[in-house]
Amino acid sequence: MKIILKIISVFFALILILLFVVSIFYQSALIGFFQAKMKTYGFSSLFIASFILESVPQYVAPQLLVFVAAFLKFPFFETVLFLYLGSLSGSIISFEIGKQWKKQILSGFFNKNRQIKTHDFMGNRGKWWVLLTSISPLPYLPLVFGALNLSRKKFIIYTKRNKLGQLLW
Repeated sequence: MKIILKIISVFFALILILLFVVSIFYQSALIGFFQAKMKTYGFSSLFIASFILESVPQYVAPQLLVFVAAFLKFPFFETVLFLYLGSLSGSIISFEIGKQWKKQILSGFFNKNRQIKTHDFMGNRGKWWVLLTSISPLPYLPLVFGALNLSRKKFIIYTKRNKLGQLLW
């Protein structure tokens, strides 16, 4: 059973890495794809695109969809609202997946000793790490925050504030 879980966790990690690499190489294609879908489906596509972009590790930030929405002449308030709700939902669900599968996710990346040190770090300084990654070019990975045992309350409070600030910025 341990071997199967290890294979699943390695497979999941490889999929995330592959999605990350693909998003770097095909960034303009992804933006074009989202622009076409937004024109067709409207605000629901903003929510879904923001949800997906927030859930999966990549460098295409959901905030870029504000520019696409402005180009398509979407109303500003509704655009910010749907992007915020989609981004927040994607972050929380990805965080919860990380919380549920933390042992499988972390065993693929860290040995047992390193896992303990990382848990302690996130317990003490996790809220600042969420803040730093959400306003800097560092990748924002809610799945990893959940797996590293960051408190749910701290994560939601700091994510809520930072997401709204990013969208308004």
